[in-house]
Amino acid sequence: AEWAREDFANSVREFLENPRRSSAITAGIGQVLDLGAGRWLRLRAELTDLRSKGMFIPWSRFYTHFAVRQGHTHNGQLLGASLGPGSNAQYLEVDLYAPFGRIGGFVERAERDTDTFEERFEDRFDRDQRDIEYTVGVRQTLFLGTLDVAWSASASRRRSRTFIGLDGPGDRGIRETNVSLDVSASYWPGR
Repeated sequence: AEWAREDFANSVREFLENPRRSSAITAGIGQVLDLGAGRWLRLRAELTDLRSKGMFIPWSRFYTHFAVRQGHTHNGQLLGASLGPGSNAQYLEVDLYAPFGRIGGFVERAERDTDTFEERFEDRFDRDQRDIEYTVGVRQTLFLGTLDVAWSASASRRRSRTFIGLDGPGDRGIRETNVSLDVSASYWPGR
């Protein structure tokens, strides 16, 4: 687990009254269970919360600061969670490892830039117009002697990506569906 705060508090009182201002939380847990006969079950879960927690002050957001106008980046790449400021996500995965390889799946929910939605759009649109993406995926790796063959497939549904389509009253955000299929092979000489 990790709790971080973007900036120092102006006073002890300010910290005690609003300890989550400009803060972020990431927590994860993993467990491997030995099922016997060379089989293991791996469970992992993670959540990240980068929202401003109801304080709509631009400099109170995690990854932003009044003294660092472009945000915290390295050569233009955002540092930290790829969700970006004002976002939150939850992730769960399950994998079965066995002598033949691995098979498993995952689910993820990502809500991006909630702070901006609450500041700029919530008074005109219902909460169904938030930028939210749901993803479900399955994967498998087969150990075939010196060759590993792996595939994964996932599908995601996202609405109101970066609030496109919320340009005027009554507009509805765009709904997107994406499907991904990946196949790979690895050669391991000497195995």
